Parts: sequence; structure tokens; C-alpha cells
Amino acid sequence: MSAVQSSARTFKSAVCIIPPSTLWKPIQDIREIHDKHVKRWPPHINLLYPYLPYEEFSNVAIPKLLETLSTVKPFRLKLTQFHWFQHSKNSSTAWLKPASIPEDALENLERCMVEAFPDFNDQLNIGSEGFTPHLSVGQFRSKGQVELKVAELNQLFDELEPLEFEVTSVQLINRSGYHDPFRVIQDIPLGG
Repeated sequence: MSAVQSSARTFKSAVCIIPPSTLWKPIQDIREIHDKHVKRWPPHINLLYPYLPYEEFSNVAIPKLLETLSTVKPFRLKLTQFHWFQHSKNSSTAWLKPASIPEDALENLERCMVEAFPDFNDQLNIGSEGFTPHLSVGQFRSKGQVELKVAELNQLFDELEPLEFEVTSVQLINRSGYHDPFRVIQDIPLGG
């Protein structure tokens, strides 16, 4: 059994895509009002979460990520449209949908990650649609609330420049305790 297979899963670490900080303002303006996790998480798109414990970053996670991502080419992401998930009658999440250029680049990245770390395939198994890349912006108590907010945000974002950036790396992040913020431990470059 490999070190990855025998490792404990932890909700204190993730591999994700964090947009450049120059694009954060319109996202964070929304999250400050609607996202109860705004202080804990940076704006992000999870690829592997939960992930390995911090103690395994240097000997397992980082070397394996470097090897895996050396063959993945950088690509562009565009964040332009809001959608929502309904978790239950009283719980919904609004989110920005990332569109990759080329079209399947983000899904290919996720597939590569899960092939390298098959025990961490949670993002593929959430809901009935499989991997749904998303950047969460807020939680809402009712379907009506989230529908109104998503319509409002889509109208607002139609008037703004698209949030677009080059994905040249993924971020390995970790937090110490439940209420501590996640911090970037290492950027793992795409394409070596």
C-alpha cells in the first residue's frame, strides 16, 4: 500500500486554483456579504479536497504533484457567469463558473490529479453531475434567495470586464486549526 493510500484524509488541506490577487476585488466584495467562509478560504476552485495531511507534503504531495503536473499545459480560465447548487430545502450556494480555454483543460487537469491521487476523488463524486468546477461566493437559506442573487450578480457581471487569467500553477494550501485561514504552502507549476 502506498503512502498516499495509507494516509489519513484531512479537511485542513487542499489542492486548488486561486485566481491572481489582482482579480479578487469583485469576488471578495460579494463574498464579504454572502460567504461565511470568506476569512477561512481565499477565492478558489478546489481540485482535491480533502487532501493529505501537512506532514506528508514534502515527502509525498509535492513530489507527486510536481511529477503529475509536469505534463499538463497551462491554460486560460474565464469567470463570467453565476450558478447555484441546492444542498437541501434550507441551504444553497451561489458560485462563479470557470470556463477553460481550451474548453476541456480544467476537466483534464482534474482527471490527471485524480489519477495521481485516486483516494482523493471527492470532487468527482459530489452530486450527480460529477466534477463541477466552481468558485463559491455565498450561502443562502432558500432557493428563492439564491435565484434572485444569482440573477442580480449575472446582470452586474455582464457590465464588467470578464475575469480572465492564465492558470500556470495550482496551489497546495493548508490551515492549522478549524478557524484558521488557509495559506498557500506551495505553487505547483503546470508544464514543469
